[in-house]
Amino acid sequence: MIKNWIQKKLTQGECKTALKEMEVFLKAIKAKNDHEMGMLVAVATLIRVNLADNGGLPKAVLAGSGTPREFKNSQLYMTNLIREFQKRDQPFDAAGGMVWLHSLKVQNYPELTERMLEVWSELKRGFPLAEEKFKEIAKLTGKKTPKSALKGYAYLPSGIV
Repeated sequence: MIKNWIQKKLTQGECKTALKEMEVFLKAIKAKNDHEMGMLVAVATLIRVNLADNGGLPKAVLAGSGTPREFKNSQLYMTNLIREFQKRDQPFDAAGGMVWLHSLKVQNYPELTERMLEVWSELKRGFPLAEEKFKEIAKLTGKKTPKSALKGYAYLPSGIV
């Protein structure tokens, strides 16, 4: 009984922290113009495609059907990836990773769904510009944009549609 109470308190604390972090992220992306949102959508899509293709995250997690433990482990993985992007001074990559980190958190904390819907509403502003931004990224990196990214930039995570 005490163990359950402690676990509930810890979970409530984690959820409150996740909500605060998501609100900071939402405020930041609301301040972005549509071209910046297009770039964020393109970068987040490339990160998702790369993670799916290279096994960085389980396919079940990306499909929204993972176990609570898989979602927690994936959140930890994304947190570490974001920190690595930040260390390398790659703010757009870090922001792209945050899109998926926050999306994953909704799976463990359904209370965050409403706020995440707001995040995706903002991200949708970038959908019309995503293909243009893929071209810019390809020009900068010299790497061809994967077809799955070109076809999947308007992908919405489970529970967001």
